[in-house]
Amino acid sequence: MNQVKLEIGARSSKKWLRHLVEQVFFSLWSFYLIKDKNFCLKHRYSTCVCNTSITSNSAPLFQICQMNKNYTLCSTYPKLLAFPSQALPNTIFGSAKFRSRNRLPSLTYYHKESRGSIHRCSQPLSGLQNNRSAEDEQLCEYICKSTNQQAYIFDTRPKLNAIANRAQGKGYEDERFYKHAKVQFLPIDNIHVVRKSLENFIDGVENSKSFGDFYGNIEKSGWVGHLSSILGSSITVADKVENGSPCILHCSDGWDRTSQVGSLAQILLDPFYRTIEGFLVLVNKDWLKFGHQMQHRLGHINPVQYTESGEFFENPIFRLLGFCLPPKSFKRLPRLAFFHQYAACCIRP
Repeated sequence: MNQVKLEIGARSSKKWLRHLVEQVFFSLWSFYLIKDKNFCLKHRYSTCVCNTSITSNSAPLFQICQMNKNYTLCSTYPKLLAFPSQALPNTIFGSAKFRSRNRLPSLTYYHKESRGSIHRCSQPLSGLQNNRSAEDEQLCEYICKSTNQQAYIFDTRPKLNAIANRAQGKGYEDERFYKHAKVQFLPIDNIHVVRKSLENFIDGVENSKSFGDFYGNIEKSGWVGHLSSILGSSITVADKVENGSPCILHCSDGWDRTSQVGSLAQILLDPFYRTIEGFLVLVNKDWLKFGHQMQHRLGHINPVQYTESGEFFENPIFRLLGFCLPPKSFKRLPRLAFFHQYAACCIRP
């Protein structure tokens, strides 16, 4: 044990942490890709895929299409997408034009028993003039009417943040126009607040001289509060889906907070995603395929990256997922493997 500590201490802390992330996560990822190159397609829409449609009592609810096979519909979405069977191509393309980065509502999870579902997207381009899109409203109506239960549009941003985005030509759904769904805001802060919170969390751990200082610094950092808001939001979405409600989920661009809440809700709902293979399928489906900027956010290839405006790219969005997942909740995971190591190594960016 002492030899291990000395060996770790001799290395650069940040370099070793990044190396461990790659060894733990990407080695498992590569193993399953080599084992079966098409494994991600087998469970993309849970176990409810029947040929090219998801059915209920022999009536198709959602159709799996290849409208994005050349990434002409949305460059940050996968080639295979699922939409309500009633949606025509002009409705789908019209909805994409009204969503930030063309990220229109698309099915990502279907609960076979309750018929509830999760559809992910980005914010609408409503702006200060409260612009509308008949196609987007029509597509959301088809989604909302897929069951007899109350439908929900979950905006994972605090409402004040969503209102502020209207000044940039974006915004949120108005219940007067999206009549078939209830709009609810979830209190998850943006990537800049989360990154600053992690920095304060690390400083608090390193600078604490007593248990009192430690607990005080942790509370001041707000890190635990971020975990709580993400978990609480995921439980809310999972509860609605389990009760048969269609849920449309988005944040700003629909690839950070949307991926967090959507994937955690699926882990709560589906035991398959609580296995190693299932977790890898989930990461591939809801993070990589749906456009999460893994290379930029993790910084595991290029540690420091900036946008043209000087915005710092690296952010612990995916690391937060590891913190929200206790290892005992997973099936067939070796003790002290994968998530224990992952959570320990991801505490530092």
